[in-house]
Amino acid sequence: MKNILNLSFALLVLLIASGTSEAQQRQRLELDASSSMILPEFSAVLEQADGEIKVRIKLGREEAEPGQDVLEQGDVLIMMNGSRIEDIPGLREAYEAIATDSDIKFGVRRGDERFIITRKKGAEMAGGGGMVMRFETDGDGPRPTIVPELGLLLTDTEDGNILVSELLQPVMPDELKSANIKEYTISELNGQKPGNAASVQQILSELEVGAEIDITFSKAGDEKSISLTKSEPRGNFNFTIDN
Repeated sequence: MKNILNLSFALLVLLIASGTSEAQQRQRLELDASSSMILPEFSAVLEQADGEIKVRIKLGREEAEPGQDVLEQGDVLIMMNGSRIEDIPGLREAYEAIATDSDIKFGVRRGDERFIITRKKGAEMAGGGGMVMRFETDGDGPRPTIVPELGLLLTDTEDGNILVSELLQPVMPDELKSANIKEYTISELNGQKPGNAASVQQILSELEVGAEIDITFSKAGDEKSISLTKSEPRGNFNFTIDN
């Protein structure tokens, strides 16, 4: 099955073309994760095509402050933190290795112009802009619960388990990104068994930043126990779930 970029979930729906109705504006966009990437700090979706990495889509309504550049659709990214960008997998690996609150510097080509654009890793997007992530579910199925502290979409199953149904890579803590926990269930959270997905969300939302989180994921007899600390929000995101 094709690996869809949209944060490994179902769909990223963008509202575009002002002056038309919402029904006319809503479009379905699918991008291959091997050649596409979301940059939350820069409010942009990148795509590799014709040997270049370009800004395919500009998200949100980020406006430049005096003396500050912003990415625009069609911009070509040439360098990141002094190293030439070869492809999306290499860019993604280098991006994920940058520590939170450290500088991300891109060398950008826009027509005949060349410039450097800088953001802090994990910082909120300027101007209050953000990503709108829209999920589609079956009409009669259970509505999933978004847990931003874990970067997970959880669903209550008929047998009483809490299923990790989707991974929200841009907002996942680093400790969970490589854990491969999709389709696992949450069996324990800070020494207790949560009753449902909403209770996981409630427990974590009440913890202070810096609090320890111990969580156990289970699947077919396999268990993964992961410890992390609750961090500040990693970017400005808006989530919507459609049935």
